[in-house]
Amino acid sequence: PAMVKAAEAVDCLDKKALTELKTMSKPPAGVDEVTKACLMMIEGEFKNFKWERAKKMMNNTEQFLTALKKFDAQNMDPALVAKLEPIVTNPTFTYDHIAKKSMAAANLCNWVANIYRYNRIYVKVKPLMDKLEVAQRDKAEAEAELAEVQRVVQEVERRLRELKRTFLQATQEKMEVEELADQCMAKLDLANRLVNGLASENARWGIEVEKLRKAEEQLIGNVLVSSAFVGYIGGFSAHFREKLWRKEWVRDLLERDLPCASPDSIDPLALLTNTTQIIQMTNEGLPADRISLENGAIITSCTRWPLIIDPQEQGIRWLRQRYARRLSASEASKPGARPGSPVDDLSASPADSSAGNGAEAGSALAVVNDQEVLVPPVTTQLTKVGWVEDIVRAIEQGEVVLIENIGEEVDSTLEPVLSRAIIRKGRNQFIKFAGRELEYDPKFRLFLFTKLSNPHYKPEMQAQCTLINFTATEKGLEDQLLVRVVQAERPDKEAERQQLQGDLNGFKLQLTDLEDDLLQKLSNAPEDILSDGKLIESLEATKGEAEKINKAVASSEEVMQDISKIRDSYRPVAAEASMLYFMLTRMCTVNHMYQYSLESFVQFFNKAIREAPGGGSPAATAAVPECADSGEGANGAAAEGSGTSGNEMSVVDRVSGLRDTLRFTIFQFVSRGLFERHKELFLAQLTFNLMQRGQLACSGDWSDEAFDFLLQPPFERMSGENPLSEWLPDSAWNAITALARLSDFENLPNDMIEASPRFRDWYNNSAPEQEKLPLDWAQLDKAFFMKLLVIKCLRPDRMQVAIDNFVRQNLPDGDKFADCDSTLNSFDLLLEVFGDSSPTVPLYFILSPGTDVMSDLDRLAAGFGLEKGRTYVNVSLGQGQDKVATRLLETAHKEGHFVVLNNLHLMPKWLPHLEKLLDQFKDQGSHENFRLFLSSDPSDRIPISMLGRCIKLTNEAPSGLKANLKRAFLSFPRTFVEESDARVKSILFGLSYFHCAMTERKRFGPTGFNIMYPFSLGDLRDSAVCLNNYMESSQSGVVPWTDIRYIFGEIIYGGHVVNDFDRLLVNTMLEYLMRDELLDEMELFPFVESSSTSLKAPEPTTVERYLEYIDENIRGDTPMAYGLNPNAEIDFRTQQSAELFALLDGLRAGDKLGGASNSSIIAPQLTAENLTGEILDRFGGEVLDVDAVVELTSETSSPFQSVLLQEMGALNVLLQEMRRSLLELTQGFAGELTITEGMDGLIESLHQNVVPASWARLAWPSTRTMSSWLNDLAARIAQVTAWSANPSETLRVTWLPGLVFPQGFLTAIKQTTSQRTSTELDVLTIMTDVVKNKSLEDCMEAPPRDGAYIHGLFMQGARWNMSDANIETSRPRELFCAMPVICCRAARQDKVQDAKAYSCPVYKTLQRGPTYVFSAQLKTKVTPAKWILAGVALVMDVGV
Repeated sequence: PAMVKAAEAVDCLDKKALTELKTMSKPPAGVDEVTKACLMMIEGEFKNFKWERAKKMMNNTEQFLTALKKFDAQNMDPALVAKLEPIVTNPTFTYDHIAKKSMAAANLCNWVANIYRYNRIYVKVKPLMDKLEVAQRDKAEAEAELAEVQRVVQEVERRLRELKRTFLQATQEKMEVEELADQCMAKLDLANRLVNGLASENARWGIEVEKLRKAEEQLIGNVLVSSAFVGYIGGFSAHFREKLWRKEWVRDLLERDLPCASPDSIDPLALLTNTTQIIQMTNEGLPADRISLENGAIITSCTRWPLIIDPQEQGIRWLRQRYARRLSASEASKPGARPGSPVDDLSASPADSSAGNGAEAGSALAVVNDQEVLVPPVTTQLTKVGWVEDIVRAIEQGEVVLIENIGEEVDSTLEPVLSRAIIRKGRNQFIKFAGRELEYDPKFRLFLFTKLSNPHYKPEMQAQCTLINFTATEKGLEDQLLVRVVQAERPDKEAERQQLQGDLNGFKLQLTDLEDDLLQKLSNAPEDILSDGKLIESLEATKGEAEKINKAVASSEEVMQDISKIRDSYRPVAAEASMLYFMLTRMCTVNHMYQYSLESFVQFFNKAIREAPGGGSPAATAAVPECADSGEGANGAAAEGSGTSGNEMSVVDRVSGLRDTLRFTIFQFVSRGLFERHKELFLAQLTFNLMQRGQLACSGDWSDEAFDFLLQPPFERMSGENPLSEWLPDSAWNAITALARLSDFENLPNDMIEASPRFRDWYNNSAPEQEKLPLDWAQLDKAFFMKLLVIKCLRPDRMQVAIDNFVRQNLPDGDKFADCDSTLNSFDLLLEVFGDSSPTVPLYFILSPGTDVMSDLDRLAAGFGLEKGRTYVNVSLGQGQDKVATRLLETAHKEGHFVVLNNLHLMPKWLPHLEKLLDQFKDQGSHENFRLFLSSDPSDRIPISMLGRCIKLTNEAPSGLKANLKRAFLSFPRTFVEESDARVKSILFGLSYFHCAMTERKRFGPTGFNIMYPFSLGDLRDSAVCLNNYMESSQSGVVPWTDIRYIFGEIIYGGHVVNDFDRLLVNTMLEYLMRDELLDEMELFPFVESSSTSLKAPEPTTVERYLEYIDENIRGDTPMAYGLNPNAEIDFRTQQSAELFALLDGLRAGDKLGGASNSSIIAPQLTAENLTGEILDRFGGEVLDVDAVVELTSETSSPFQSVLLQEMGALNVLLQEMRRSLLELTQGFAGELTITEGMDGLIESLHQNVVPASWARLAWPSTRTMSSWLNDLAARIAQVTAWSANPSETLRVTWLPGLVFPQGFLTAIKQTTSQRTSTELDVLTIMTDVVKNKSLEDCMEAPPRDGAYIHGLFMQGARWNMSDANIETSRPRELFCAMPVICCRAARQDKVQDAKAYSCPVYKTLQRGPTYVFSAQLKTKVTPAKWILAGVALVMDVGV
């Protein structure tokens, strides 16, 4: 015990404690005695006991601790013992006494005392122990000799007795020996047969025994891994699953020295299942890919209720088959047999199973044979009436219940069931559910399913359920689609493969049963196994059967390999189809309406197979005569697989045709349901995916690093000045320097500097993507993918055009994809899509402003001879219309009517009922002519399953002046145009142009209109009707321009407009167009006199000639056609490009989360952690002292001081929220708080470099990125801080954009004037004078006589001429013009009117609209109408 205590005392020591002891300048009393004892024992020092000597001994703490542990307490020198005795026996030399002074010294004291004590005990006891050992050894030897003598005596007596009996037994033994000889010969024969029969099992059993031995050794770790696998890993994708268990869990176990298999040898799936169970699950319909098998193993092993993420409904189809009950036909017909949804045919492969119905069906049963039927488990939904009763019956009767279509919130009624709140009463179990106490049957099983692809459940829900991600994997779906392809192309081989696969599975199961039976018989054999001849004969028969099965398995596997070679020739089709499916499923991240079910995808997949060219070629090749006998075996398959080169080429051509047709069919199916701005996104994503997979001619140019740069260039600032600042913006130079980090572009910055004029010419080209780059960079035209990077850096406004060119050039039939459906009008497109619909597949119109689908549907119904209101009905959903719609649908599905349900987004709660209704129609079978048409605005309240089952169709106005003008003019009835007089025709053409200008201006965002208005062709037709009425009623023959301008601008088109500046724009455009000059070939493009761009009003003519005139005279699109500055296109296209690549990056990020990792994609949490620290360091202690300002201004008060206090208060509130949210997030990262949804949003915002929503709500309007916004915040704080230093005075020049409430500052100017002049405040307005010939520094010297100086505004749409002090047209590629200092003063409203001044609206951001501040009066030499149409405005914050 003394030695144990000494060791414990040493273990209590560590480096920190010893270091603390060493650092003492002078040891306390008693500590010196401890170190003295240690010096004598460890160092052998008997003279120098000074503290410095002791510290030297402890200098190397590791060495000192080792010496303490290895000290030999048994062989201590007596002299040492003698010197230690007075120290140890000292009453103060105790642990408790020394611990008051130093814990390290106390532990050393404890060690010295126990070592000393042990030695004293050992010295006294050791001689006695030695003597005891000698005595015990002598005693043992004596007893052994006595025992040997006694044994000899007993042996002699025993032999004497045996000899006496020997004579008597001799004769009897002779007879027994002869009989035994006969038995031995018989057993020898049986033994030979047994050994020979089991000889082949020896090696296998040896391997199995070794495996079992290792498994026993590794049992603890393997159980931990498999348990964690079941409990925690189900919700993750395949990549993260493997990363967790292989790279984290197993590594951690090995580091902790827990017995566990190595990461390369362990397999949780093998630990949880065996071959028999896997075969059983796949026979039940479970897909055979790895992730699905893992899910099956988790479901069959977990003890919590499974919550299954099942967008493709693969999981629910499998479980319906797995838990289907076999009942006799008579039992199934009884009331007690409660069928759920129909069970898929068990003989069908997973790929052939139709998509689940999503609701409880009526009484569908799967017939197994004439005597038995399969009753599927109960399937219900939480939205179904009576679902509680379904659960109650299942709990009491021990049934399986499948609850599908659950959302992110689950009804609290299920809480007792989910938490398994079971009460035991005696031998029975009870549970309280739905207000009742039910007897709980242990056989009850519950499965929950959701179709949400990325649901977010509360931690409590995940604690109660085992979350399992059953989302199909790309590889798994590829295998399933391959079955469909081969079934269509080579049905004979696929049927043979399925038959062989079934046989193989049966063989393996039978072989396993035989092996188990063999082991069972051997384990139950009698002690003398050779005595049971029948057993050995049975073992021989079993072994013989197993050998036959093994031969059959080997033969079948050879045939399967040959068939697999044939199937693999079609694998590229399935691989591309799988890729396409996962592409389109990720589109829902772009818009909720883009939902696609696997069932609808398979419909068009099958369509592509049917329509692919050369459909008969491979099949004809396959139709060679088969061997007459059934034992064709491997030879027949091999002959088939090794056909002539001509046959192989035909298969290759067929596969190529299948891929091309499939690619276009799926693209057409998807693109018809996409908005115009997203079609190019989907096409670009398709092209880049194919390129990355090496399936395009340009795939050799692919680089992950280059693609990362293309999607999201790094945010960097220049380390030095921009050497090309004369013509190249700083942002472009930043991008080029970042691009130079890629190995292929290292020399680009230097080359641009050396050949600056040539690069400048390329940069200023109107279409640089079509021009070669200077120097050797011209070679990038041969690698256009790499050229895209240069265009992205220098001319981002041309990226959309460049991407379009890239797609057209590199995607096979690229023009066909890019121009998909461009030649079809809305009705022709509807006719084509209608051909793909069916009674079970509705058409879904996603509406956009200005679209009119009902006219096309009316025309379609008329073409089928349907009567409106009877066999063709239209219901606009709203309050009370759900019952009307239900009644009409029930009639229509039986009688074959057309039903149109409009505005689904207004009744989202009714849509689950509509889904169940459609499922019932599907089960019952609808009339072949029944069709359902649905329409709604885009809304995330539409159920995913509803969108997924439909064919979606968008109907947007075409883009471009030519297409829009033709579409607008053709909207008039041809006879109406032809019969009108010349004046009306001219006005109609001008009106059509006006309509196009109004709709096309919306493409330019806030520059075109502050608010996007739903102008439609209906407005144009109504305007034409009013025009015709006015012209007919005009008696004087003079065109009533004033009246028609008012009708058009204030009522028809103006009826949509709610913004005053937009209304002014509409009326200004009408004033320009609707005048007498329109009747005489007037220039339609506003204010383009100095430009070559032109479009004259044509002479009155026929409709055909008008269309020809449009084709001949409109060559391309230009913003000038709508009154805008040419630079408006740059901003518009740059924004479009940014949106395109942001969406591509979002789609790519979603892809990476479910697939392989990419080191270039930084984890959001890591980015957020870094930024959180940086922001807190920068703003964490920033607080504006409002109280100090109040104290300084307590005696004097002015409107400007109120503005200052208001600004400081607003900034303080914002800074407080920033600190709160970031500190809360820091606690979340540290594990002190649970990560909430708000924290998740903050993490994502920090990662995406955008301002978090909670901050933006308390801040000013801004379009800046996070990094730029923080700099802006710092500048605002700096201005307010400078102002607060002298709050009684206004800043000499105020940075107006730096105020949270700039209107308050302007109001203070008016209040000051009102107080000074005693003028009513409501008659005052802000008057602006642009300061001329004064710099910002000059204005800082003295304030203006009246009002206040402001600066920081930018002009958009035009520029300010400094020398002439008026507005002029912008220079090429000049998006913004910094304004000089402006003097703002208050003046009476009646004195501000100036016909030569443009009342320029001032906005806070480029979003304009609700950010309006005031109007500034700016001088102009031309009519203000030009600047109104150009959308000229002053913007406070342009993000620079």
